[in-house]
Amino acid sequence: MTGLETAFYIVGLVFMGLSLLLLITLLIAILAIRAKLHALQRNISHTFDMATDFASRVSPVFNLIRRFTHRS
Repeated sequence: MTGLETAFYIVGLVFMGLSLLLLITLLIAILAIRAKLHALQRNISHTFDMATDFASRVSPVFNLIRRFTHRS
């Protein structure tokens, strides 16, 4: 092999190595973002469940108040 072929092989190996590292880094970043979005979804779902639970517990009290304040 000549010096030029060796240089091209070295450049190719370096490029493939850097591409592999970039691909692994991108995969790790996507998985981390996915985990954060999943945690955010669980948090929003939990908050929504708490709000609907609160509304279902308070509505009988409001109905009772409305019945006594709006007598015919």
